[in-house]
Amino acid sequence: MPSITFSIQDLEKLIGKKLPKEKDELLSYCKAEIESISDDQITISLADTNLPYLWSVEGIARLLKGILSIETGLPAFRVEKSNYKIIVDKSITKIRPFIAGFVAKGKPIGEYLLLQLIQLQEKFCESYGRKRSKVSIGIYPSEKIQFPVHYKAVQPEAISFIPLDFTEKLNLRQI
Repeated sequence: MPSITFSIQDLEKLIGKKLPKEKDELLSYCKAEIESISDDQITISLADTNLPYLWSVEGIARLLKGILSIETGLPAFRVEKSNYKIIVDKSITKIRPFIAGFVAKGKPIGEYLLLQLIQLQEKFCESYGRKRSKVSIGIYPSEKIQFPVHYKAVQPEAISFIPLDFTEKLNLRQI
């Protein structure tokens, strides 16, 4: 059962409504049980792993908005064609036969949102990705990426670079 931790205040902000003191009943709609509550932080365990959209506070808020009749239906996202390119080399197709990418714009990502995204990313990689052997997800600041991106298999010791937020060069095996 996946567990996630998030801010109650953030959930209320996303829903647009103050939640009742007793949150158990409301969270039961998410098939969730409260593990702990302290100050503004809540940790819940989710009984149904077939609903990965609930592995984030944003997904829980979206479900609860529907339950509370605040907002129903699927949200609309604007998708535009771009000039960003990913060049996939044949060397990777047997290892990772599929790749997808997107650049999201419009909402600034602060520390808390980044931690929520990383938490969700980790849940996906651990479960559906079978500890990254089948699927892996990365979140990167697009302004630091030079397009086109080349996606290929290489020897782990053959390539080294300074990863984001590091000061020293590491090879792929070290990373």
